[in-house]
Amino acid sequence: ADLADVPQWRDDASDDDDSDDRGPWLEGDSLAPYLGTPAMVLDPALRFAQTTPDDTVLDIGCGDGRLPIWAVVRFGAKRGLGIEVDGALAERA
Repeated sequence: ADLADVPQWRDDASDDDDSDDRGPWLEGDSLAPYLGTPAMVLDPALRFAQTTPDDTVLDIGCGDGRLPIWAVVRFGAKRGLGIEVDGALAERA
């Protein structure tokens, strides 16, 4: 692999229009854009975690909050708690 092809970190936020030739997985200057967990993964993930009505489900970086909400609604978890720093996503949750 050629290192020239690897995206480099930049401190400025002047390039948020995504119109350049960087990969679609880059959002502005972020190497970690929000990608929601597909609904088809939620049940298996919560089953794997052995989620019960005694559980509080904590999701750090919860995005729109679908995992903790799903845990309460579908698995009867006692409490779902999501922590999100992106105000737009937190508002959507």
